[in-house]
Amino acid sequence: MKKQGKLSTALGAVILAGATTLIVASPAAADSNFIILKVTTDAFGSDWGWSANDPLCEDPDISAYRLALDPTNPNETIETEIDSDRVTINDDRATGSFDISGLESGFYVFEIACETDNPDDIDIYQGLAAFAQVDVQKVVVGDASGADEFVINLTCETFGTFDEGDDYIPGAPREFDFTFGPQGGIQSIYMVTGIVDFLSDMSADMPPIEMACVVEETVDGGAESVAIQNPEIEILDTSIEHEGILFSMRDNTVVVTNTFAASTETPDEVGPDADEKPAPTPPVTGGHQGDTVPATAVKSQPTMAG
Repeated sequence: MKKQGKLSTALGAVILAGATTLIVASPAAADSNFIILKVTTDAFGSDWGWSANDPLCEDPDISAYRLALDPTNPNETIETEIDSDRVTINDDRATGSFDISGLESGFYVFEIACETDNPDDIDIYQGLAAFAQVDVQKVVVGDASGADEFVINLTCETFGTFDEGDDYIPGAPREFDFTFGPQGGIQSIYMVTGIVDFLSDMSADMPPIEMACVVEETVDGGAESVAIQNPEIEILDTSIEHEGILFSMRDNTVVVTNTFAASTETPDEVGPDADEKPAPTPPVTGGHQGDTVPATAVKSQPTMAG
């Protein structure tokens, strides 16, 4: 079964960060019914859920692609197909997931196409996802053996709403905490930069859209100094816009380096003082008369903290 329409010409309504009005695109082809799926997200997970009002057909055609601006013609878009196996349908046929792991930031569409009782009609269920990945890296320099943990906080501005007078109301900020041990490491999240789960209802529930974040370390483990690379990050590039739809999302990397004093312990200081000679161990005799048997070394046993 061949799909008979694409989001670029069929999307009924889109609002993303930076667009101040509801954007109504060209109507869909008469033989294609487009239904927008509700997409739910988890910033710390790469499996995003979707749901439909009613169960979908048993044997649909599934496709997925990335939308981007054509660099040679800003009035055109480029669709790049991705693996349809990223889209799964649960046994109830009304819910499923979309796996975004390993995908570059951008605007993605997945479509589930179902035949209807009318052979000239096709129901196309569309899920829309736009995101940018943020990697948060903790680097530890020096002796951090006394530090239990480090906590890095991202406080992110979110896209708000418009009241009846078209006045903009900022969204509530969202906060993300990243906890690291003394060894440091790297953690990633997916910033939501545009999700559409409605056709024309501006009051419909919509997940927050992150636009910019401020980075702060709230628990530094007693470090002598803390250096933050990219203390303020921009998720959306609002300078690139196409018919009110923002396609440009920025991946970001934040690096927080905590510096501690180097350990002052040296191998000589671990044992007896260098100036003190250990008392000689008296020889242990045994076996034949006159033989010397060296003393047996005893290994210390670890103690369990209770």
